[in-house]
Amino acid sequence: MQALIIFALVGFGAQLVDGALGMAYGVTSTSLLLLAGVNPAAASASVHLAEVGTTLVAGASHWRFGNVDWKLVLRLGVPGAVGAFLGATVLSALSTEDAAPYMAGVLLALGVYILWRFSVRPPRVSAARVSPHRSKFLSPLGLVAGFVDASGGGGWGPVATPALLTAGRTAPRTVVGSVDTSEFLVALAASIGFLIGLGTEVLDPWTSRRAAARRCARRAARRLAGHEDPGAAARHAGRRPDHHHQRAHHHAGAGHQRRRQHHRLPGDRGRLGGGGRHRGREAAPARVGARGGAGAGAGRGGQGGLRRGSGPGRRLPTVNAMTTLTIGLFLHHRTLQSDPAVAARVAERAEELGYDSLWAGEHVVLPSPRVAASPMEPGDPILDPVVLLSHLAARTRRVRLGTGVIVLPQRNPLVLAKQLATLDVLSGGRLVVGVGAGYLEPELTAIGVPMDERGARTDEYLAAMRALWTQDAPEYAGKHVRFAGVDAHPRPVQQPLPVVIGGHTPAAHRRAARDADGWYGFRLSPAATAEHVAGLRAAAEAAGRERPLHVTVTPERPLDAAAAAEYAAAGADRLVVAPYPDDELDRLLDRNAPAALGL
Repeated sequence: MQALIIFALVGFGAQLVDGALGMAYGVTSTSLLLLAGVNPAAASASVHLAEVGTTLVAGASHWRFGNVDWKLVLRLGVPGAVGAFLGATVLSALSTEDAAPYMAGVLLALGVYILWRFSVRPPRVSAARVSPHRSKFLSPLGLVAGFVDASGGGGWGPVATPALLTAGRTAPRTVVGSVDTSEFLVALAASIGFLIGLGTEVLDPWTSRRAAARRCARRAARRLAGHEDPGAAARHAGRRPDHHHQRAHHHAGAGHQRRRQHHRLPGDRGRLGGGGRHRGREAAPARVGARGGAGAGAGRGGQGGLRRGSGPGRRLPTVNAMTTLTIGLFLHHRTLQSDPAVAARVAERAEELGYDSLWAGEHVVLPSPRVAASPMEPGDPILDPVVLLSHLAARTRRVRLGTGVIVLPQRNPLVLAKQLATLDVLSGGRLVVGVGAGYLEPELTAIGVPMDERGARTDEYLAAMRALWTQDAPEYAGKHVRFAGVDAHPRPVQQPLPVVIGGHTPAAHRRAARDADGWYGFRLSPAATAEHVAGLRAAAEAAGRERPLHVTVTPERPLDAAAAAEYAAAGADRLVVAPYPDDELDRLLDRNAPAALGL
């Protein structure tokens, strides 16, 4: 609600200035969106989408009050539309790091230009209601102003209005009205260019809110600027409000309002006596929609659980634990894994865009030459996940940090328990421990772990680590690890430390249902996700599990809003987006951000 009020006030204030002066809405709004961390292309695109409807309303209003010269509108607006389309195309092709300084420079230059234009050369005042300017002056002006407007996030008014006013050959009210009216063509052409260049990423959830606030500001702006004929205003004073726009605003806002809630990750109250207060919190983004289909659960938002048999009140275990879908980022990309500066920048940007988690996988060694089961070439870089996440913990503040996943049987459980507890402390309680039994035989063999022992070692090592994290006097006695009379501090901030199990086998389902807080599936389709959720539900029922089980999935294909909804319906709580080798990281981040997916 606070964000809604802020954006509404920004839209209202920006349009108040724009309606009175014939300029500055785009410059003001885009500057504030860039300050808030919005991608430059998305900021300009959303501003122009908001302007399509409102400039149409503005043009109609100015025409009603006699402020429009239609020849001036066409001679200025058509070249402006061409320039806007070209500007949108150019900005869409730029990466975020290239576009940000360019757009900031354009906005700064526009501000300096306006100050100079009106300070050094105050405009002469003309009473001519029809502009005498010809196409040889207006066409280049419109082309340049349209290009600057789309590529710089604003500039149609700041370029066109001062140029016409300082010429002193057209009445100010005609200049303002005609420039405002021709801006409809510019906003429409720019929006088409952004839709072609960026796709549905441009439809950010605040567009309709800003548009509604702008409509409310227009009438006040015209009255403040003296553009409205007092007699006409009196004649229309009793006109009823536009309920169609009110209903449209309510509908658009209801679907996109983003809630920030804190959810308790379910702790392990099992054999090791974990207990304790859970100090780690996980922020849940907005809901994709009511869950349905396989693994979705029943009741509102999929929380109610599925009833079985005829006994009253008997429920199957809740597998999808949260009512909302979150988006994480898998940090496996050659550039990320070889340049710590790039990894830090991507992590910071992901946090700004609302990603809920960052995940790092593990392979200590890789078969050389590559074998069929290996996911990577032996020369591909892959950093140790605990070390990488420690680096990123120092550069972020909110986003959760997940190991996705550590091959547990090839680790020393006591050393790993210390490393993970340290990372949870250094990150302020943001760690999610993802572990798996492993599947790559050459890797396990090289480290000295027999393939047929990996499952038993995984179970023992996880229990041993939990003993170190939770018991007052830690001890554990198993076939592969035993200790007593030792202790390890500091303990993790989160008590208990959340654990997810990775793996696509029934054994992984049983391990997750019995010993963990969640399960992680990699490169799955929605249909495969539903199958695994069904397996998890069966395993949870067999284990007598009552507490919820989180489901994290890395999709097999690129995401959009519809695909995200499919995964949510299949039972996923979190989608962790993994880049492909040829993905451009900034574009990937923007395309899969929660806002771009309608979350």
